[in-house]
Amino acid sequence: MKKMKTILMVSFIFILVFCASIVGSAEEIAPLEGRITSYLARVMDTNSMQIRHDSQLHFAEEFLADTEYAGIPLVSQVAPQAAGREDDGGPEFYIDIDRDYLTEDDLNMIAFFSDNIVFMKMSGLELLEWMEAATANFNQIDPDSSQDQFLVNEEYRDYNFDQFEGVNYIIDVTKPVGERIVEALYNDESLVDLEEVIVVTNDFRAGGGGDFPNAVEENHILSSEVNNREYIGEYLNIVDGQVPDATHNWYIKPVETQGQILFRSSPEASDYITSYEMFDQVGSFGGWGIYSYDLSISPIQD
Repeated sequence: MKKMKTILMVSFIFILVFCASIVGSAEEIAPLEGRITSYLARVMDTNSMQIRHDSQLHFAEEFLADTEYAGIPLVSQVAPQAAGREDDGGPEFYIDIDRDYLTEDDLNMIAFFSDNIVFMKMSGLELLEWMEAATANFNQIDPDSSQDQFLVNEEYRDYNFDQFEGVNYIIDVTKPVGERIVEALYNDESLVDLEEVIVVTNDFRAGGGGDFPNAVEENHILSSEVNNREYIGEYLNIVDGQVPDATHNWYIKPVETQGQILFRSSPEASDYITSYEMFDQVGSFGGWGIYSYDLSISPIQD
């Protein structure tokens, strides 16, 4: 009997803890005005990346304000973390938050990997080398081929497709990696002319995760104890939940192609994706939606 009471008591405590965790994960953390998605995060700038950039830059500016690094050009780096990765659910592994508040579970999707903010200092040329390496996200496109070509290199991990805010750049996917960024400007000045740039990133990347050029320990200058999930929730409260539009500070250089350029995403996102002029759904395969991308149309013209 005593053993039975103990079992019942343990079970009761487990149920209470379980229920509390459910309530906690569904609790409203911040208001939300706008839908956040990552369905297109492998092919264009998206608001799921923009909210991370904006909140990260807001925190970075405050953090650096009273340091010797205040006033140095500041660039934010983030990468998609829930953009259809095969080993985390494939076509079901995307962000799609469409309600008037944000929960803990939502934050865990927006920032799937929990990291702290850190800062790195390098030259503009060194940053450009890092940016160029991240364009391995794309396959090289032959514009003269009449065959279908897939735009995204699916062997390249989504969380290594580093994207940068604070610098405007254009990617030419008809060129090989190493030659793809055909323009990179910081406030209308060529990035390579900058002697110093502060990159606000995360401790994983600053520690060499991803093996990017110049994202190395020697360039690491400052660390914070602030978790990336914390500042996103805090920032959304500051801006009353307004989800920012993607700035499209980076985009693929427009080019006419003879054949179709394709990419895959969630089939559930068809209505959302095809609301953009350059995209159309052309089929499905293996649980994925297959979409075409008219590369002659730039997102900044949409």
